[in-house]
Amino acid sequence: MHQINQYSLNKTSSRQSSLGFLAPTNSIGLVDRSHIVVDLENLCGGSDSVPKLASKMYRDLSKIVSFERMQVVVAVGINAWMKTPELGFLWPNARYLVGRGIDGADIRLVEDLVEEPQALRSARVVIASGDGRFANCAEILTEQGVEVMVVARHESLSRRLSAAASSVIFLPE
Repeated sequence: MHQINQYSLNKTSSRQSSLGFLAPTNSIGLVDRSHIVVDLENLCGGSDSVPKLASKMYRDLSKIVSFERMQVVVAVGINAWMKTPELGFLWPNARYLVGRGIDGADIRLVEDLVEEPQALRSARVVIASGDGRFANCAEILTEQGVEVMVVARHESLSRRLSAAASSVIFLPE
């Protein structure tokens, strides 16, 4: 695993956005912004823990990464969503994805990372999960020049995901 400063950019320039303004870009044309995907059930240690730990995970994560210039996508399974009606208010300005079935939330986040353009157009991607399911996404993104930071609980970090990331930070216990 190699470490990369999450805020370092090589040469900075600008690119015309679809809204008509110039967006700062790095030397390979990625927009100077971050995209974060949050596997909330993984961070909380399971869907049953989401109601009591969701706000703590937000606080812990916000101490590690700045949510400024960051698009945040939070995913949970349908059971966690139904048990946590206030979830939509705990993570301000986040886009929520609700998955169904085993690994449904993970699948929704993988789709966001590989099928939506935001991640590949961002200078940095933060994967807030230790799930090995995200290792292929991390590999694809780093091959495209995107810095990939993984934020996870120490006990739930996949070795494959750790190896694919540019850097890893552990959540406080």
